[in-house]
Amino acid sequence: MADEPARAWICTACGYVHDGDEPPDTCPMCAVPKDCFVPHTDEAEEEDEILLDDALLGGGEESAPSVDPDGRPGRGPMSQTLETLQRVTAGLARDIGMRRAGSDADRRAADLLEQELGAVCPEVVRHEYRFLGWDPANEGQLDLGGQVLGTRLGIACPPTPAEGLTGVLRPVGPSVYGLWEPGRVGPAAHLMAYQGEGGAAIPLLWHPVGALPAGIVSAAEGAFLADAARSGETVTFTCRPRLEPAATSWNVEGILPGDPRRHVIVAAHYDTVYASPGANDNAASCACLPALAARLAASPGAGRPTLHFLATGAEEIDLQGARCYVRDLVWEGRAADVQLCLNFDSLTWGNGLKIGACARAEPYLPLLAEALGESELSQYDGDLERVALGQGVDSAVFHAADVPTLNANTAGDAGTVALWHTPQDTVDRVPWGRAVDGAEVFGRFLERLQ
Repeated sequence: MADEPARAWICTACGYVHDGDEPPDTCPMCAVPKDCFVPHTDEAEEEDEILLDDALLGGGEESAPSVDPDGRPGRGPMSQTLETLQRVTAGLARDIGMRRAGSDADRRAADLLEQELGAVCPEVVRHEYRFLGWDPANEGQLDLGGQVLGTRLGIACPPTPAEGLTGVLRPVGPSVYGLWEPGRVGPAAHLMAYQGEGGAAIPLLWHPVGALPAGIVSAAEGAFLADAARSGETVTFTCRPRLEPAATSWNVEGILPGDPRRHVIVAAHYDTVYASPGANDNAASCACLPALAARLAASPGAGRPTLHFLATGAEEIDLQGARCYVRDLVWEGRAADVQLCLNFDSLTWGNGLKIGACARAEPYLPLLAEALGESELSQYDGDLERVALGQGVDSAVFHAADVPTLNANTAGDAGTVALWHTPQDTVDRVPWGRAVDGAEVFGRFLERLQ
């Protein structure tokens, strides 16, 4: 420790920087104790980066996992659970980065998850499938009478003609405008303002909006769209994304054997939209799969259902990975043996746990509430909110096949949610305490299914 009180402290487990004369009693990001903080000064910055890098990658002599007396992963700063969560999240979101389905990065992400699940599961299956892929190329541009705005693109939207689409803008929804060409009955394209941290985020534009060329600008630039719509001035929108027939992606499945008549699927997608490294959506949640597999592999398995830890690809392109997996599940007659599908989608957005449940999965809610009540939580607030099952996540595909389905999500932190589908969703913005809480709650829940 320095002789004079430090004005800033850095957590050696997750990199959180605390301003003050003393470090906090526990890290608000990853819940490690006070003694894991070291002084953070300009002179120590390089050393701090080394400490953080070791913590993220699990390197160095201090990274050996700690284990609680009961044999389960410990909750110390270098616990097996936290180490796995940070290592896998960093591998996906930092070392690989953006993981657009069908890209080489997508393949490398599947390789990483096959390795991670294979280290703890006696059986790993890599399911290859083909789908209509999509590459945004150079994104889009909107010419507003000589003022040119660059635009993000709606996921999987079709291209415009090379010369673009020219017409006038008319409002069709909140911050959404249709581009009408002369003589056309409906819009030829859509333009919308959607704000994330640092600029435009990429929303999922489902049919009918997503069936047309679609450009996205920031909220500030949305004022230009509104002005153009009011004035009736002619605008031109151009985008040239490429469709990729027979693109390839993978679902990676680690299996812990149990009762062959009962199967539970724990799923999370690993792909991202094209402009984001997706640390919170959805690398940190996907990292829970090998962390949970390690925990369950170390616990007694008598009476346990067969557990399938499923990392799905191409979720951001109309849930293609889940669709292919469930198609095979139904065609092969195995869907009736699945007692439950539990899907994780962004377990780190906030401290409030939100659970979507279909009617057939409602009997599992008391077990989940018990697991939540018995968990030692660092960031989750301990409440479970029942919400409707959404349509834009993988759980919707399992529900449509009449599989009992739970979808786990979180909310409540506007600052983290603003990272959704933006380049700013990086590893250093992951609240590790929430990731650990998620692994703890759902680990206890899965143990109750034995």
